[in-house]
Amino acid sequence: MMDKKYSVIVKTGDSELRAIENLSKEVLNKILPVVELTRGRAKNTGTKEAPKFIYPYDAKLRRVKEVFEDVQIALDVTSDEGLSSKEIDDLFDYSNGYANWTSLLNDLSLKGLNLIPSILRNYHDENFEENFIGQVCSLSESFSEVMYRCALEDEGAVDDMQLICECLNERCNLLIIIDCGWVAPASYKDPANVCIDRIQQLKEILGDRQCSIVVCSTTFPNNVSEIGDDRSDTFDLKEIDLYELVEVKYPEVIYGDYGSINPVRNDQIVMARGWIPRIDVALKDKIYYYRERRGSRLYSDTYTYVAKEAVSDKRFPSSVKAWGISQIKKCALGDAPSASPSFWISVRMSTHIIQQINRLGL
Repeated sequence: MMDKKYSVIVKTGDSELRAIENLSKEVLNKILPVVELTRGRAKNTGTKEAPKFIYPYDAKLRRVKEVFEDVQIALDVTSDEGLSSKEIDDLFDYSNGYANWTSLLNDLSLKGLNLIPSILRNYHDENFEENFIGQVCSLSESFSEVMYRCALEDEGAVDDMQLICECLNERCNLLIIIDCGWVAPASYKDPANVCIDRIQQLKEILGDRQCSIVVCSTTFPNNVSEIGDDRSDTFDLKEIDLYELVEVKYPEVIYGDYGSINPVRNDQIVMARGWIPRIDVALKDKIYYYRERRGSRLYSDTYTYVAKEAVSDKRFPSSVKAWGISQIKKCALGDAPSASPSFWISVRMSTHIIQQINRLGL
């Protein structure tokens, strides 16, 4: 059974890994990061005239190993087409019980990564049950705990769980992540009720078998400009309310979120006219932001102006010991650490994780 009370889904993007990198080992050992492997940087193995791009993830895994040294993580593979590649797709190859995936996991384990492997599914497999069971058997022999992550709308979860129960080694613990993804803040009660029904279904199948269940979601918007005010606004973190509705029925369920990162990515958007400098400040149950159009100023000067606004807000958590808070203070004093939006996403995420640890009393 998992002893952690907070789980964070972390994609292997630069913003997320930078946020994690700036958390202490003491903090990281209070949470369970669910690391979602995404494609690596493009490499042209062809010519300029006839390019042929590959997206190896080796560098991503090296970075994961560095960032999470001496920290237990759960490792999954992205199913987001926008973050995938042929190399990622190959891990979903179901041949010989998902041999590509199990062999990668065993290799990472031998290299010292303390991991809980995810059970992958490829429903295009005509021999789904055979290869799925083969994977579960292999993983439960090699690891003391395995993870099954299912989207809220995944109707195959119940059938999958029956297969898992048939073949999971009795000595192997089971971690279930019920992933609600992004939830519209105004309608969080609906997915909460679906979660409750899903947990009941899974528990009926599991019977006496012990497991840990995490309910994970986020309500942070993909594009602040679409719903927030131009200069400043506040977003309530309704993922907390969603979890608390589930907790009433199932008190043992563990809280999870995306670390204030929306799972729907807009990384590919090219900002032809630049961007509007914005700084987000994570509180325990809210995130507020200030932003300002650059005009003729430098980006760094605009970020300094925005940071001063953020720090002047009476809600600013000045006493919270977090790298993100220190970066905002530093910027407000005129020493902008970065003028990159990616950096300021890291600041928000890192602070959010600290705030959730404080909120949960961990």
